[in-house]
Amino acid sequence: MIVKEMEKNFYRFIFDPRKKTKFGYNLYVLVNGDKALMIDTAFREHSAEVRDYLDLKGIAITTVIFTHFHLDHINGLNALENVDVIGSASYQEALDIYINKE
Repeated sequence: MIVKEMEKNFYRFIFDPRKKTKFGYNLYVLVNGDKALMIDTAFREHSAEVRDYLDLKGIAITTVIFTHFHLDHINGLNALENVDVIGSASYQEALDIYINKE
């Protein structure tokens, strides 16, 4: 995982491609004090690594925004607990279908 601060308190987390894929994954996090808002979650292992990284800094992910509902954007919700989710009007339908699935 590579961490880049894009702007003050706004971070990009960069991950290599998974096996048999060509493209890597990016997560974005906006930090405000000890709370963080995550934009998309990639896959479970990605969001778990970001969660653990932030936990070491005393920062908790409290909110997730989904830009859209492909698995590589929402599956990481499986690694997060007690977060508020923001998405389009149909986000709950997509989560019901895809969360807890690889």
